Amino acid sequence: MGGRITRMRSTLAFIFLVTISSNATAQIASFLVPLLPAQNVPGAQGSLWSTDLVIENSSDHNVFLQQDSCFVCGRPPIGSVVNVPPHATITNPALEPLISAGTMLYTAQADADAIRFHLRVRDMSRPEETFGTEIPVVSGAAFRSAIRLIDVPTDPRFRVTLRIYSPGIAQATVTVLPPNGVVPLRTLQVPLNRGVALLDPVSGLAEPSVRLVIDNGGSPFTLWAFASVTNNDTQDVTTITESR
Repeated sequence: MGGRITRMRSTLAFIFLVTISSNATAQIASFLVPLLPAQNVPGAQGSLWSTDLVIENSSDHNVFLQQDSCFVCGRPPIGSVVNVPPHATITNPALEPLISAGTMLYTAQADADAIRFHLRVRDMSRPEETFGTEIPVVSGAAFRSAIRLIDVPTDPRFRVTLRIYSPGIAQATVTVLPPNGVVPLRTLQVPLNRGVALLDPVSGLAEPSVRLVIDNGGSPFTLWAFASVTNNDTQDVTTITESR
């Protein structure tokens, strides 16, 4: 059985690559899934976290999503191929932890409009109280040289986690600004581990809320970032993303 599954995955990967590579100018769409599906992960205050990923394909044909493949550097695909049937959803596909948190998924640009994601984290220690919090899944177009997050609280009743993602840069710069003005409250040089950094950039600040500017330090590579704000008592989670 194991050999059959391996051969099936290899066949799917081959079909996917032929579809993508048959035209040298084929357009590739990319998506960042910030967190991988996981069940019953222990957290603070007795919380028990689950992360669920649902993917929909609204087209009339199968859509293949290749995990973390680099189509411009000549290496073979890395990780899983996810097959989403037509007019259907799949839940929690098997994905490999190729970066330290989350993964990149790629498909043909022609199929990008047919794919939708719903990524949700939920405290399963109190399932009757909350359906959870949606975590954004973003396309490659969301990656920029700088991301700005506003109205980030510093109240010690909450814990703030800033997550930074980039396939290329080794270090990001995080500038913490007050609600008004341009004089930084602090500036941090943040190394990325396998494409990801997680940190609390606001602990100990006196301002009730701050602005965060996360930039690539002049690198030719882009990045994306968001912050999660968790209530220390209720474990309720709010996400803060760049919005225009």
